[in-house]
Amino acid sequence: MELGTAGTNTGRGTMRYRKPYNTFSRPYLFTQYKLRDYTKAQNLVLSFHNFIYQEIAIIDMKRQEFIMGILLSEVFDQRSILLNLESKTKEGIFKELAETISAVHPECDRASMLAALWERENKLNTGIVSGVAFPHTIYGGINNIAGAIGISQTGIDYGALDNQPVYVVFMLAISDKAMENHLRILNQLFTLAQSEAIAIMKKAKNTETVKDILSRFQ
Repeated sequence: MELGTAGTNTGRGTMRYRKPYNTFSRPYLFTQYKLRDYTKAQNLVLSFHNFIYQEIAIIDMKRQEFIMGILLSEVFDQRSILLNLESKTKEGIFKELAETISAVHPECDRASMLAALWERENKLNTGIVSGVAFPHTIYGGINNIAGAIGISQTGIDYGALDNQPVYVVFMLAISDKAMENHLRILNQLFTLAQSEAIAIMKKAKNTETVKDILSRFQ
């Protein structure tokens, strides 16, 4: 029987077939490349493994660069920042901000996005920081991540966890392909919401001030 083959008795003699090789196993290297020296074979295997690990590291680095590449200032278009919300109710605020997002992102259907936002909101109230809320949803009708910011001077009865009025609302619609980014974005917003930035945003006279604050939290 030949090296690297096995025989099966079929009654008509021995039928030979070749076993599948592990391309970088030592037996394969010995037979294919005639590397009779164990050390040389082992070094070649290690070199291959190092190459693979380097490729994996490069891929992971590029993936992290993609994740880190989405900034708060890019998520919230200046046109989707409302300094004086007209609505006084949670339902009205949702409609107002969703309409703003769909105006900036015409591929987004306001009605279906609103339905997705309420489905998420009904699972757990997103008013988790005093005076601030983060309604968000995974929504297939958006290209990446889109957001809107609404500021109320009088406060909204949001049903927040601390039962206090909400003054600043960050709304997010996140596409399926951007799911890896949404926790990072929410974490940045959570950090921002616990800083003095909220007080500055509430007093902002123009949207440029809000955009400048967002650019600092990257």
